[in-house]
Amino acid sequence: MSKSTSYATTQCTPVRRGLSVPPGTLLLHPRWKDTDLVSHLKGKVTISVMGEIGVADFHPTCHSCVMYVTEKDIVSSAAYRRRIAKLRNARGFQKRCVLVDKTDVTHFQFWDIQKFIVLDCNMNILGVDGCKEAASYLCQMVMSAMKTPSRNPFVGKTQGPAYTDAAILSVVLKFPRIGETKAKLLLEKFKNIENIVNASQASLTDVVGESAAKQLHRFFNNAKS
Repeated sequence: MSKSTSYATTQCTPVRRGLSVPPGTLLLHPRWKDTDLVSHLKGKVTISVMGEIGVADFHPTCHSCVMYVTEKDIVSSAAYRRRIAKLRNARGFQKRCVLVDKTDVTHFQFWDIQKFIVLDCNMNILGVDGCKEAASYLCQMVMSAMKTPSRNPFVGKTQGPAYTDAAILSVVLKFPRIGETKAKLLLEKFKNIENIVNASQASLTDVVGESAAKQLHRFFNNAKS
């Protein structure tokens, strides 16, 4: 093992970090080799299969890791929750994301999974309708990492990828008493879901009003307990 490569150990399952992921390349776990998901990726990004990357399923960049929880994972057992918890405990990654199948079969479990990932684990979640859509998001993650921000001082900051904005907004819309207008105001004020969850009731009141803030604050405290 080279000096530049190390492992972030979570119980018995390491999450490998310090990886070299060339631009335009998606590093994936061998479990996904020869699957339908890979067939949807071919021709769009360079695919590199690598063993011993631990609990993560994909690395779109050397600073990000992604797990994919499929419909089969959800209906077969609760083992996927332990995998998510291990991903949460991984260190050395700027971005950690979980793709979760949101289908007719998993529709009723999805909210509980979403709450677990966002509120309990402080990670991002993207609901997908099967492996084709999951592959599309993975391609976007790889390609967005290749975009170089403009150095022109008269050009505003580059906006984040649309899929990330939409996914985060969809999570906030699940909060009680929150419609689209209030959801956007919350994100504008607090920037991300973690800050919203940890905000004081007074801070929430300034954005959504006293009644909604009180219910939100109670909701977040119950989720943490």
